[in-house]
Amino acid sequence: MHKSKRRWLCVDCSTHTGLEHFYVHLSIWNSVMDSECGMLCVGCLEARLGRLLRPDDFTGAHINDPRKNAMTDRLRSRICGTL
Repeated sequence: MHKSKRRWLCVDCSTHTGLEHFYVHLSIWNSVMDSECGMLCVGCLEARLGRLLRPDDFTGAHINDPRKNAMTDRLRSRICGTL
């Protein structure tokens, strides 16, 4: 697989994270990852956290705006708080 495609794969389950590209607060990310490098899908991040993501876990980054970005229903439900 080409290197640029590999960078979008979840490091735990190898799912392509293109539609689950999001930013959570660094304190959350750092609690489950050894570095800022790598991607996790929503499910694997939640598994590592031991809980579901909540709207306040996400930063105000434009990538987290469901009105402006395509995303999975799962990610949208976590960002919007509509589980």
